[in-house]
Amino acid sequence: MRTATRFMALELAVLLVVMAGAAGAQTISGVSGTVQHGAAVVISGSGFGAKAAATPVVWDNMETGAFSSRWSGTGSPGVLRVNTDNQRHTNSRYNGMANFIGVNNVEHASFQGGTNSPKWYCQYWFKLGDDWNWGTTGTAGGSANLANIKFFRMWSSGSATDNWVTATEGWSNDAIYKSSGPINESGWFANGYQQDWTIGRWHLLQVEYKDSSQRDLRDGSVKMWMDGKLILDDNTLLTRSTAGSADGEFMRPYGIGFFNSWGDGSTDDNHFYIDDCYIDNTWARVELGDASTLAACTHREIQPTTAWSASQVNVTLNGGSFVPGNQAYLFVVTDAGAVSPGYPVTIGGTLVSAPGQPGKPTF
Repeated sequence: MRTATRFMALELAVLLVVMAGAAGAQTISGVSGTVQHGAAVVISGSGFGAKAAATPVVWDNMETGAFSSRWSGTGSPGVLRVNTDNQRHTNSRYNGMANFIGVNNVEHASFQGGTNSPKWYCQYWFKLGDDWNWGTTGTAGGSANLANIKFFRMWSSGSATDNWVTATEGWSNDAIYKSSGPINESGWFANGYQQDWTIGRWHLLQVEYKDSSQRDLRDGSVKMWMDGKLILDDNTLLTRSTAGSADGEFMRPYGIGFFNSWGDGSTDDNHFYIDDCYIDNTWARVELGDASTLAACTHREIQPTTAWSASQVNVTLNGGSFVPGNQAYLFVVTDAGAVSPGYPVTIGGTLVSAPGQPGKPTF
C-alpha cells in the first residue's frame, strides 16, 4: 500500500512539472482581423515574452519602388537596383536585381543594417536567373566567377577584424561557414547547393545568429534554413577574439544577399534577384507557414510586427506567395528561439493571376 501511495505521489509530481512547463510555453489562443495581405492582424495568447522594439530593424519588400532608407548600404554603386520583372508573387511589383558579369562586377548585391548587437535574425528571398552559371573552380581554374559567393556575413561596424561568414565553394559544391580574421576556424555544410538552389526559382534563406558572449568564449551559435530545411546548426562558435577585437565589439549584418568574391573576364549575364529582406536584433518574430509545426514548413513568410507584449502581438499581414483560400499556420517565436504550436488560419482576399513568365513558378 505504501509503495502504491509513493507511486501515485510520483505520478502527481511528474504531472505538475509537465503542466507547469506547458503553462510557461507560448500559445496562440486567437487571431482577430482579416487574414489577408496588407491587413492589420492581432494575435492573442500567452508566453510571447518581450521584444524591446516592436518593429524590426529593417523590413524591405521594395514595394515603394525604392530601397528602404533604413539600410546603411544597398550594394556597391550601380550594382543592386530596384527591378520590375521576375516578381516573387502576385502582391509584389518590385524586387532588387543585380547582374554579375565579368570583373567589373566583383561586387556586393546585398544589404547592410543595424548597429552592433549580440543577437540577430535575418532573412531574404533570392532567385537565380535562367542565365546563371555557378563557378566550379578555384581562382586558378577557368570557372572562378561565381565560385566564391558570400551569402551571409556578420561584421562589426567598428575596427574589429573578426567577422563571421558563409560562402560557396564551387570546386567542392559545398558551402563553408567561417570565423574569419585571427580566429580562422571553419566548417562545411549544404553539400550539393548548386543543384538544391534551383535556377529560376525563388528560395528563402533564414538565419538565427548569436555572437560569443565574451571574447575567446566558444558559445556563439547559428541556425540557418533554406526553404524551411535546417541546413546549419552549431552552438559552439567562437566569433570574437582578443586578437581581433580589442574593445570586444559585437557584430551587425554586413552582407544580406550575394557578394561575388571572384570575377572573370567574360561578358556572360548572371542575373540575381532579391526580395523581402528582413533583419532584427532579436529572434522574437512571427511567421506564417504551410504546416502545423514550423520545423515541417517548406513555405514560410515573415510577418512584420507593429506591437508586442507577452499576451498580444500585432502584425501587418504579409501573405507573400500564399494565395487566397490557402490553409496556413501562424507561429510566434520568442527571443530565446522557442516556437509556439501553429495556429490554423485561412488566407483571405481575392485570387489574381500570377506575374512573371508563363510556366515559371512564382514560389
